[in-house]
Amino acid sequence: MLQTQTLSAPTVKQRLAAIRHLFDWLVIGQVVPHNPAASVRGPSHTARQGKTPVLDTVEARQLLDSIDVSTPIGLRDRALIGLMVFSFARVGAALAMRVEDVYVQNKRLWVRLREKGVPSVRTPGQRGDEYIELQVVVPKPVDERVKELLRELEKIAPEDPRKDLFEKAKA
Repeated sequence: MLQTQTLSAPTVKQRLAAIRHLFDWLVIGQVVPHNPAASVRGPSHTARQGKTPVLDTVEARQLLDSIDVSTPIGLRDRALIGLMVFSFARVGAALAMRVEDVYVQNKRLWVRLREKGVPSVRTPGQRGDEYIELQVVVPKPVDERVKELLRELEKIAPEDPRKDLFEKAKA
């Protein structure tokens, strides 16, 4: 029925899994007495490298620069996309973040990603949260005019722009 000569190994494995699940459902519904596909195994397949294309530096910069940062939504989107681009975080892990998952420790910015977890080096078979150290380089104001503009901006918008940033992203 499924030939490995015409279909790739992952396709054969996926279709066999669908057939096994169908027969499992039929067994539960008492339509058939047992699952004849339960013992059938597909061809072995190991993915050494993913097929997902990776943005190069120029493309990542173009993407981030194309986001309008004049609104809170634009700032949120740029922060989330920047996190995913530079840390290879999954969308689900980035959106599952809470405000307390971003913190400073020893003058370094850390991000905690909770999702599938990463394999533990110390304990084989265990998985844990992924911690990423971010280095944010903020340019120093060089002249008095820039300093005055920053002070004026702080007076105009004194609220914390990070407040509820990730909560709004989930909505």
